[in-house]
Amino acid sequence: MDNSKIEKIRNGLIASGSILVDYIVLIDDWPMENCTAFIQDKVQMTNGGAPYNIVKNLRTMKVDFPLLLIGLIGNDFNVRNNKRFYTNILYICNEC
Repeated sequence: MDNSKIEKIRNGLIASGSILVDYIVLIDDWPMENCTAFIQDKVQMTNGGAPYNIVKNLRTMKVDFPLLLIGLIGNDFNVRNNKRFYTNILYICNEC
């Protein structure tokens, strides 16, 4: 096989690892040790994890090579009660 064919075969990026649910919590101020922080707004859930973030950022940058996200999605409370999380990951995978 010559080098020109190898370059065409090796094109793209595969990101794999843990796909997570991130919790975003806004607080008034960073608490002192052994003190309490007050949550300003409701807790928000969003997609996260290194492979998800890499593929999402590269998609946003509109790179011109194929992207693939590989990971396991659990069957815990976070996934079962946040359909948007699962749907958004499938959307990113389909767009790649």
